[in-house]
Amino acid sequence: MFENIFHTAKAEIRGGKKYPQIQGTVSFKETKDSVLVTAKIAGLPTSSNACQQRFFGFHIHERNLLYWQCGR
Repeated sequence: MFENIFHTAKAEIRGGKKYPQIQGTVSFKETKDSVLVTAKIAGLPTSSNACQQRFFGFHIHERNLLYWQCGR
């Protein structure tokens, strides 16, 4: 499907103090015209009432420095 993969990268996902059971990986594969992002994340909290479940998401920083690492 993706014959021309140029660069790859992987990020580890770890939960914080409130949700330490969350873990996984996010893979990035550069192709000729795009970047394929694949997330495999386990341990997200669940609810017994499907209509009141929380939604979880993630965002991607453009660079490898987080806001707090930049001295702000």
